[in-house]
Amino acid sequence: MLTKDLCRLESMAPEVPPGIKPDLPTPIRKPLWHDDPAVLFSLSTHIIDAAPTRTCPEFEILHEVVIPTHARSQAADLDPKTRQKMAKENVAVMWGWRKDLEDERVAQGKITRYERSLWVCLNRYVRTNLAGKSKGITLLFTHAIGINKETWEPVLYRLLKSDAGRDIDEIWVWENFDTGDSALLNEGRLNQLGQLVLTLYASNTVLTLLEPQPIAAGSSSRVTVAEFEERTRQGFSDRRLLAVGHSFGGNLCARACLTYPRLFKAMILADPGIVYRDEPTLRPVLTFFAQGAFSRKNTWGSREEALPLLQKSPFFGSWHAQPLQMYVEHGLFSPPGSDGVILKMHPVWEALCYTNGLQRSGDMFDDVPKLDEKVYIKWVMPDVKKGGGLSGVKPSALLVKLRPGFTANVNIQGAGHMIPLEKPDEMAREIEDTIKVVFGSSAKL
Repeated sequence: MLTKDLCRLESMAPEVPPGIKPDLPTPIRKPLWHDDPAVLFSLSTHIIDAAPTRTCPEFEILHEVVIPTHARSQAADLDPKTRQKMAKENVAVMWGWRKDLEDERVAQGKITRYERSLWVCLNRYVRTNLAGKSKGITLLFTHAIGINKETWEPVLYRLLKSDAGRDIDEIWVWENFDTGDSALLNEGRLNQLGQLVLTLYASNTVLTLLEPQPIAAGSSSRVTVAEFEERTRQGFSDRRLLAVGHSFGGNLCARACLTYPRLFKAMILADPGIVYRDEPTLRPVLTFFAQGAFSRKNTWGSREEALPLLQKSPFFGSWHAQPLQMYVEHGLFSPPGSDGVILKMHPVWEALCYTNGLQRSGDMFDDVPKLDEKVYIKWVMPDVKKGGGLSGVKPSALLVKLRPGFTANVNIQGAGHMIPLEKPDEMAREIEDTIKVVFGSSAKL
């Protein structure tokens, strides 16, 4: 077991000299509600430096062997059974790498640290009619593995049109460094295999909270070192934070809250990647997701070609139309010199994320009872008829009871694991309900 919390940041990420920070990888756009006069929130996209220290060694074999193997698996004349066999074999190799790295760590008796500069991309939505020094609610959203940040917008749109929307000042939607636009910014530097990757992802989530958010919701200036350090000790003096995390993102929110509980007033965890370490279904579930990711088609002639094909797939076919459209519009891109489109997050990186999740999922399960009792937790879980959660009905029912007190849980009828993507209306209602429970029916009063 670790004796040091790697999610705890010892200092502010260094100021990046002018001219080094990259340009946005995709054009500035308008939000989903841009022509709805009832929703007065603007959209801007930001780039911040990721937490500088990580436990991820560079792993050249990913580029030299695994990426080319995946490319061969995409051949049009390859039969499905052969493609599935290649996915199964390569994911098994990934599990082997994970074991070798963990054995090495145990033998060394310490965690090897690496310094590597990576970028994190965020969408920020700010109320355009803020009145003075408002102390409304700030929301932070974190995504599931492989799901770009823009897929949260259908949920946001519904939430901002609700009664609770008037109490929200700003929203940040975080994107991990290997996903979506962040992956484009970090192209060529993602050949890593993390020993403690979820903990380091969580430190990036914390950095999102501590470093980029300006003093006031209407401002865009970077915070000072003094303000950064004050936030680590006392939390926010100028805002009230509600974090919403789905799947892998739910694990990150919980881990960040464990380390810095004063930052949070409440969390909504949608079927989070938090499972008892000895749960026999955990590794098979992660393997299933990893194999599905590895075998996923990565290239289409156009977005118009991609959408109907994704709609027919077992995984994407259960999604609501709007999140799927946002996935196709913003999770794909056209490489320079290409007439087609490809996924921003390569399927190999997505598969690797699942094999990296085993240990940290169990660690967070052990730590759930330690989450600060002052922080409200709303567990939003799948329909019991669809498993009730990542680990099944009974283990998931245990999970939502681990931290007693200021908490609630609900199972969304008809929803599987991908709750925000399958049921954006229901997800928005659960967030609205949480705002009313935690902050009152008129949070700004």
